Amino acid sequence: MTISLPDFKKGDSFTVNCTYLQNGVPYDITNIDIKSQIREAAVLVTDLVITKADQTNNPGVFILTPSNSDTSTWPSGNLLCDIQFTEQGIVRSTETFYVSLIEQVTL
Repeated sequence: MTISLPDFKKGDSFTVNCTYLQNGVPYDITNIDIKSQIREAAVLVTDLVITKADQTNNPGVFILTPSNSDTSTWPSGNLLCDIQFTEQGIVRSTETFYVSLIEQVTL
């Protein structure tokens, strides 16, 4: 699995649309617990809130947003993130990926 995000600018709204796939097919995540965080090394920047779409019409679809929507205080640089899925006591995580946070030009 490869996760790649475009550069993100401080102060912008952070929203990531995701789809959980099993064997390449969108999979109903109703009974899957999902967690995610953004960190700068070992320091927590924010917990991410997981909002699941209607799984009947959009299986596997969920959205990541920060628990605090003000991203202007986040540190610049390559922040670390992954997504953890727990189903029936089995825990699986995505690869760790970078959220590249750069300074905004227009204030």
